[in-house]
Amino acid sequence: MRKVRILIVEDERLTAEDIKTSLEALGYSVPALISSGSKAIKMVKKYKPDLVLMDIVLRGKMNGIEAADQIKYRFNIPVVYLTAYADETTLARAKVTEPFGYIIKPFEERELHSVIEMALYRSRMEQELKASQPWLATTLKSIGDAVIASDTNGLISFMNPVAEALTGWKKSEALNKSTETVFRIINKTTRKSVEHPVTIAIKTNDIVGLANHTLLIAKDGSEIDIDDSAAPIRNENGEINGVVLVFRDVTQRRLNQEKIRKLSRAVEQSPNIVMITDADGKIEYVNPQFTNIMGYSAKEIIGRNPAILRSGYMLSAIHEKIWATITKGEEWQGEFQNVKKNGELFWESVIISPILSEEGTIIHYLVIMEDVTERRRMQEEIFKARKLEALGVLAGGIAHDFNNILTGILGNISLAKMAVNQSERAFRLLIEAEKASVRAKDLTQQLLTFSSGGAPIKEAGSIILLVKESANFAISGSMVRCDFSLPRNLWHIEADMGQLSQVINNLVINAKHAMPDGGAIKISAQNITFAPGNRLALKPGNYVKLIFEEHGVGISKENIPKIFDPYFTTRQNGSGLGLTTAYSIIQNHEGKITVDSVENRGTTFAIYLPATSLRTEKKKSAIQKPLHGVGRILIMDDEEIVREVAVNMLTELGYEVTLAANGEEAIELFRLSQKSSQPFDLVIMDLTVRAGMGGKESGEKLRKLDKNVKIVVSSGYSANPIMANFKEYGFCDVITKPYRLEELSQVVASAMNIEKDAVPEKENLSVILAETSPGIVP
Repeated sequence: MRKVRILIVEDERLTAEDIKTSLEALGYSVPALISSGSKAIKMVKKYKPDLVLMDIVLRGKMNGIEAADQIKYRFNIPVVYLTAYADETTLARAKVTEPFGYIIKPFEERELHSVIEMALYRSRMEQELKASQPWLATTLKSIGDAVIASDTNGLISFMNPVAEALTGWKKSEALNKSTETVFRIINKTTRKSVEHPVTIAIKTNDIVGLANHTLLIAKDGSEIDIDDSAAPIRNENGEINGVVLVFRDVTQRRLNQEKIRKLSRAVEQSPNIVMITDADGKIEYVNPQFTNIMGYSAKEIIGRNPAILRSGYMLSAIHEKIWATITKGEEWQGEFQNVKKNGELFWESVIISPILSEEGTIIHYLVIMEDVTERRRMQEEIFKARKLEALGVLAGGIAHDFNNILTGILGNISLAKMAVNQSERAFRLLIEAEKASVRAKDLTQQLLTFSSGGAPIKEAGSIILLVKESANFAISGSMVRCDFSLPRNLWHIEADMGQLSQVINNLVINAKHAMPDGGAIKISAQNITFAPGNRLALKPGNYVKLIFEEHGVGISKENIPKIFDPYFTTRQNGSGLGLTTAYSIIQNHEGKITVDSVENRGTTFAIYLPATSLRTEKKKSAIQKPLHGVGRILIMDDEEIVREVAVNMLTELGYEVTLAANGEEAIELFRLSQKSSQPFDLVIMDLTVRAGMGGKESGEKLRKLDKNVKIVVSSGYSANPIMANFKEYGFCDVITKPYRLEELSQVVASAMNIEKDAVPEKENLSVILAETSPGIVP
């Protein structure tokens, strides 16, 4: 069936477009929009429309009334006037042209629909007269809306098939029945009956439309969401002789509208950024979350290209790949960095989906972006931790073997010094070799920071003096100075002061190298409290913040994510372990280290360490001259080089020494000594023994043989929990590999209660030197 064609004559373009949209939504065809009276006559001749909607007031020589008069005279096509206002004279002239209706602007869709339908109806009535009743009935039957006609008493005289389908009443059943019986309506919200539109139309002698949320109760009790209007039917004298009721099922439309409202609310309240662009990529819509995250208002961003958000780090090839994907109508997903209005960089997970028209062409792009900066940061932390864990496995094994070798080297140097006159050149060379060995020992300790044996041995106290001493030591001999701003009320921390000194030393050395021409390193500190959910993901509580600020060469943006990686360095002679060590130490202290740098402007490192209310007095120790003594000592160690140097040193000190290569052998020797007249006065054991019983388990078995046995524990892992809390495991003292003669003599003398320069009487003592293994947990 051909659509009803309606020509719109309206000189306001936006109004004309709006009317066209409404007419097409109602099922009509609009062949043209015309802005002048003279052109309207030409277009009527060309298109031969079924109806003309004519604005009375038109620009140009010919107004709407003149145009309507010629259209009626020449083409006999019905005209409905559109008017917002008119004086009495104009209205009088308009009446002469016998229009088929008036629509007062602004108007509603249902009013427009009713007037048009009535105009078309009247036109057909006039053209076919009442003798064309079969044709009229066919027309009413074929239109998409339901139509019910009644007389002035409200009794039904006509009903088309659509009305039959919606009401559930057959035409034969409904004729001469009250419209209130067949067309039963209630308010959807209140469930109460509403005044019938036929009654209102007769009472007011005017067109009436139903309010929203009106339900039609069909004959079978089913409910249908409808939209309708009722209009009086007048005879040639203008007298009402009936009412026509036009209505339609809007259930699906209302459902669609509700879906749109829900979708709109979801988009508006979405925690993710939602952006819609046109087919060229120009931004047409952003949701409130865009403003919250990006910092731009909708007014600032709409109409612009999303390129304004680019950070500059996305390769042009990736950008080209995105466009190649979405312009083919395919969805693209990925992650990249964008920049906020304030210049802050952040990572986004992005989905870009083309929106297609019914014809399959791209008309918009939907962009959904989620801020994943924190997630990526956590992933980087996990990845970094795994790399450190892998390094730790390697470092632990190296440190274990290296400390055993160093024990042999350092011990033999100590023995050689005793055999050489201090005035000889050889003695000075041995002193230098000893210093080099101690430096190698410090390097081993740095490796142990990454191993599972590198847990910090914490003590509580102030770090003000530690910071000053460590920093000043690191800059000695350079053109760099340190400016300190350390408040006296700085909270105490609980930390491994040796490891923390290493962190400070590494940061200051880095700052020194960043300023080859000299300058100042500003070192400051402050108390700070973090609440739950803080941006650094630290546990809530009190912290001490240390800040190291210099104005050197800075770090490039590309290198900042890598600076804590093992073996990464930008210095020609750097090892790439300094900052990795610092990072690992601070992590083991449940703290955080951050960096902020601008190339050619400088770098700032910040360290956050948990504060404590505990206080610990720092122990002082000093290496003295070797202490001699007498007694029988059992040494257990699986490394031959350690056994050899230990027996040589202890023999030099005056002791009688027996050796064992593992725990089983040591236990057997100890048991035999108990049966003899000369039990061991001291036993020295290694905690970790390859393919054998180590010191921890051996010590427990020895204490079962002699509850008074005294055991000294030794290890190449100085940070092992057993080494820090040896008394809790039954040991009487501890010594860390590698050790010098002086250190060994003091530990043995202390365990055997030997005073300086005195040889004690023989006592029944047992000393075990035990080696710690990474992974032993108390």
